[in-house]
Amino acid sequence: MLIRIITSIVALCVLIPVLIFSNTWILPIAITFACIVANYEILKCIGTVKKYAVSGVLLFVSLIAPMLTRLLFLKLATGAIEFYMLTMAVICMVVVLYLMAVLVFSRKKISVSDVAISFFSSFYVTVGFSSIILLHDCSYGGPYTYLLIFIGAWITDIFAYFCGRLFGKHKLIPEISPKKTVEGSIGGTLFTGVAFVIFGLVGNHFGFNDVQSYIKLFVFGIIAALVAQIGDLCMSALKRHYDVKDFGKIFPGHGGMLDRFDSIIAVSTVLLVMNIIVSSYKVIL
Repeated sequence: MLIRIITSIVALCVLIPVLIFSNTWILPIAITFACIVANYEILKCIGTVKKYAVSGVLLFVSLIAPMLTRLLFLKLATGAIEFYMLTMAVICMVVVLYLMAVLVFSRKKISVSDVAISFFSSFYVTVGFSSIILLHDCSYGGPYTYLLIFIGAWITDIFAYFCGRLFGKHKLIPEISPKKTVEGSIGGTLFTGVAFVIFGLVGNHFGFNDVQSYIKLFVFGIIAALVAQIGDLCMSALKRHYDVKDFGKIFPGHGGMLDRFDSIIAVSTVLLVMNIIVSSYKVIL
């Protein structure tokens, strides 16, 4: 327990400056590092990290995607989101064609499942991390909206744990995560909705956002909490399938990068999509 607490304090001391200086290149560099490590961990778990024809290109994409996200939004004043999506779609298609070629010319040394699972998993991780920068730079809902990614993941995790310890009687999905309970899941979800509303109240008070509907913000929090738990359970299912306890050891007492960011990368993508929809259809929060 002491090691876990020390690791959490150190990680928080590193994260806070990254968030404070998020308008500089510190954020994309930090996200890129996390993205590469998480991709390496998941490819190692799957067993394809040493199949360099597959892992090499996926790790390369995990290197350029977060940095390219910041670069495009610095260079493009208008139409940035459309051009960004088109660029990423082209990169994705090129990678798919390359991996198909690897599959064909490997002479069965690399299986279809190796390619498919590696691409799907790496794509999910890379998009999740890049979405943090994308939501920050798009400023949908205000320049600090991206903080809801971390609030959504962490509040869900913290209050699901405490509510589960205090009230938990019914197992949620014991085949995947034996310690999680239905009561903990409900508690974490409700408290996250409340946390989103508090974020809106504080933001309105200090003038760094303009929330006009706390009901919609509460709904956003509920959705974020549900997605955070699904992201966590999906990664737990993957670890159980490949019979590994943790994805890595970069955080002593906590596991790997992906063990700590599994909920965050799920929440980031969903919050980005919801904020784009809100902005595109002029739905006022």
